[in-house]
Amino acid sequence: MSRFFRFLLIGTLVAIAWLVPSQVGAVGATLIVNGSGDEDPTNGLCDLEEAIKAAVLNADYADCQGIGPYGDDEIQITGTVSLSHPLLVNGGGALTLRGPATIDWQGPNTARLLTVDGSAGWLTVQLKELELIGNDRPGLHVGQAQLIIEDSVLRGFATGARGAAVRAQPAADVEIRRSILRENRSGVGGAISLFPVDPFPAGRLLIEDSWLADNLGAFSGGGVRSLRGSVSIVRSTFSGNQSARGGAIDVDGGQLSMVNSTLSGNRAPVGSALRFGQASTGQLSFVTLADQQSGTALLVTEGSVVQIHNVVLADPDVDECTLAGGTATPSGATIADDSTCGQLLVEPSLRSSLGPLAANGGSTPTHALLNGSPAIDAVLLGACTDTDGNPITTDQRGSVRPSPPGGQCDSGAFELYQELPTPTPTPSPT
Repeated sequence: MSRFFRFLLIGTLVAIAWLVPSQVGAVGATLIVNGSGDEDPTNGLCDLEEAIKAAVLNADYADCQGIGPYGDDEIQITGTVSLSHPLLVNGGGALTLRGPATIDWQGPNTARLLTVDGSAGWLTVQLKELELIGNDRPGLHVGQAQLIIEDSVLRGFATGARGAAVRAQPAADVEIRRSILRENRSGVGGAISLFPVDPFPAGRLLIEDSWLADNLGAFSGGGVRSLRGSVSIVRSTFSGNQSARGGAIDVDGGQLSMVNSTLSGNRAPVGSALRFGQASTGQLSFVTLADQQSGTALLVTEGSVVQIHNVVLADPDVDECTLAGGTATPSGATIADDSTCGQLLVEPSLRSSLGPLAANGGSTPTHALLNGSPAIDAVLLGACTDTDGNPITTDQRGSVRPSPPGGQCDSGAFELYQELPTPTPTPSPT
């Protein structure tokens, strides 16, 4: 892991203490993995595969004995375990797999590391403080269930089909917080795919305070591919992702909301950052786009409607928007380096007023505003809101908006820190 990724992961696990309500209900057993990944009946140790089976069966299994009564259980893992047998969770109540640990997936090229199957009854599985290494094999599958990934890294997964790291279908609810998904590749949805399967809908995807980088979706959605799903992106960065369409995200027939987020250096011949099709809807608020490559940054097609509010579009190598039967509506203090998205403030040299993608604080990389940027204090006083009029009180890093307090917010994902001017002392009468 590079120093930059390690810095961000450590910052994620230690420096940021977000309080997230637990989705797990009743207290259950604790299972401590002290063996290997695959079940080994001869080693006298609790292996990861054995612990999963104990939690699903709600009973001790092989060398794994639960501490406390079974129910909504927790499996604790430390160190590195190598796994070649796929894991299945299809019952037993809610389950948490907690590190810090690394799971090295060495299974068949056609098998998923973990399948969460709630077809017999809704399940919640949480992965916390884990690094999952795919070794060019498929990652996680979740269907008719909830998957929560927190403070984790998923890297190096691969499949020729959908969702290399996470395949969510159908009726899946996926929440990803403070995590990194990188260097995954698939045919559709390089890191994540969200799909329906008749008669079930696609479901929901939430990504918060996370970084999706250098993923490849050969046909669509370098980072995320959603078909008729609901996707929300908050305080997150998509960088260096690639696809034939929708370099970062490709949405058809669904909804995408992005707030306080960054799209940087993604690549696709059409929709190098985002593609909207099949009457999708999009809401972008306080988003920074920079350095997209190959094709138009935003492609809006087939009756799709996208609102662009207080956004910075600084992609000098490509047009910002192509409207092919769709509509883009800029509002607020949206600033771009060309006029292809409609009526907005055009600053041809806008990119020169942003810094490179870098660790500027917070859990994800951002483009800092440089002194003199037209995005500084661009939002009207009292208008620091998203597309629905909800107040936006921090930037992508969690820094306070506006800065200084009582002033005007900056456009885009980054709020430049400014101090209140020092009052000039009034001379005392002599």
